[in-house]
Amino acid sequence: MENKKIYIGTITGIRGYGGEMKVSHLDIDDVHLPPETEVYIGYSPNFSVTYKIVKWRQTKKQAKLELKGVDSDEKAMQFMEAGIFIEEDKLRTISPEIQITSDFINMKVIDATSGEELGDVIDYWQLPANDVIVVSGIKNDFNVPNVPEFVEKIDYTNKKIFINVIPGLVD
Repeated sequence: MENKKIYIGTITGIRGYGGEMKVSHLDIDDVHLPPETEVYIGYSPNFSVTYKIVKWRQTKKQAKLELKGVDSDEKAMQFMEAGIFIEEDKLRTISPEIQITSDFINMKVIDATSGEELGDVIDYWQLPANDVIVVSGIKNDFNVPNVPEFVEKIDYTNKKIFINVIPGLVD
């Protein structure tokens, strides 16, 4: 079985004249991709080409990327609006604690105090202030900021998120 390819971001511009590219729409926060890491560049994981990273520098919302063999802005321009993908096993080896937004979908949301099931995660928003977990609740749909004050524990193995419920959150 082929290893699942995870979307990292989209190449949205070039920087300078040496082939360095800007990567936006990042789906993963704070990942360090060392030189020689294989990534896949294309418009979908199934229609992508393998490249090796020369340099990856990431901030929270953007990254700079250099690829082996891409050493001019003309070569870099061919990658505009292409997605960057990495095999999930490689990503988890590089960064075992990495949070991938797709990991949250279909997780059960549990009240950390009562143990009551509150609903299922249906979406995950990456916003400038903080990320937000979108829940299809048993009573009502609601949003939970993914910050320590609200999210007490994320159990990836059992696909559960334990939250601290404050008045008005799930009403």
